[in-house]
Amino acid sequence: MRSNSFLLIALLFFFVFTEENKAQNMGSIVLSDSIYPVWESDFEKAKSLLVKYEDHFIPQDMVLILDDILANGDVDFYRDRMTYLMINYGWNINNLERNSLASLSAELSQNNMFEWTAQASQRHYPIWIKNNMESILIQEKVKAILHTDQAIRGLLSIAEDSLQLNYLYEMISEVDYSNLLDLCDLSYENKGVLLNDFDNGIAIYNNVLFILWHNLKSKKNFQKSWDLILPFIDKAYFQKKIDAGAFEMYDVWSSSHFGYQYYGTLNDTIKVFDSIKQIEFKNKYHF
Repeated sequence: MRSNSFLLIALLFFFVFTEENKAQNMGSIVLSDSIYPVWESDFEKAKSLLVKYEDHFIPQDMVLILDDILANGDVDFYRDRMTYLMINYGWNINNLERNSLASLSAELSQNNMFEWTAQASQRHYPIWIKNNMESILIQEKVKAILHTDQAIRGLLSIAEDSLQLNYLYEMISEVDYSNLLDLCDLSYENKGVLLNDFDNGIAIYNNVLFILWHNLKSKKNFQKSWDLILPFIDKAYFQKKIDAGAFEMYDVWSSSHFGYQYYGTLNDTIKVFDSIKQIEFKNKYHF
């Protein structure tokens, strides 16, 4: 009986551990649970973890740490991490302005690293382009989608009355959904996996979330946009190529539109739609 109990515990441990690995992006776990807590007290340990799990971090998350690395005065480690991002995920100097990385720009200037970063970008980016032409084409299509997203919103400033304003909001909802359809088409071509930094180059996941945010913000688009994109999100999530950001966004707007969260990714002060489903989601996604 004792050996059977031990076997049962071992099997349960194996199931839970492997299921969690399937659901969660390991880099996101390591960042929140192991790196950020020791960043100030044991920077050397944090650095070793960054290198150890480098292939697991969502690349844009690594970018957001670079300014903190420079703030700690470790120029050599900054060079090492930045080179890694340039070679593997196509980071280039234009990302500073495109992604509004003001804090990183400030640290580059303060540490006299702007020129080195620009030269390294000029050296590595053409090689990445040569090896990732398909990703470049996808990035250009996503840029066009983002341009449309911003251009249509620019029309709001010319509305002369509430009637015109309501018409423009209706038109924006339609354009937002069309943009999401285009992103899903691109994700379908990406083997059914939501566009992400690992497959398609750095920061593209943030751009996808930006378009999704606008659709979820619209009550008209809220559920149909989620139903459309969820299969691509799931596939990317279980391949550990994205974090739980999309699910959190869904809960934010579910709470705003209807007064409840659906997946249970927000704090306990916001009621859940269905407590049984929330348990199912936690078992499935390991939020």
